[in-house]
Amino acid sequence: MRTYQAIWHQIKRDSKATVLSARPMHNRLIEAVRKEKKLDISWKFLMAEKHKRYKLKQIISNDRVEFYLEEHTILNIHIL
Repeated sequence: MRTYQAIWHQIKRDSKATVLSARPMHNRLIEAVRKEKKLDISWKFLMAEKHKRYKLKQIISNDRVEFYLEEHTILNIHIL
């Protein structure tokens, strides 16, 4: 398992995760979790079947980074 994969699995399961990390590591942590989401193609396909898309968001406060998923509905509009 990759280093940040466990964080992404928790976010998928619970729709949120909180990580304690030193401030200089916040950007690296955020980019790594975004990469894990990007690499999880099977999850994206499952969500697309349900016409849903999720954006990964984060809230930073002191040494804490809270990740959460923001849901967006995909509209299928067919123009004839």
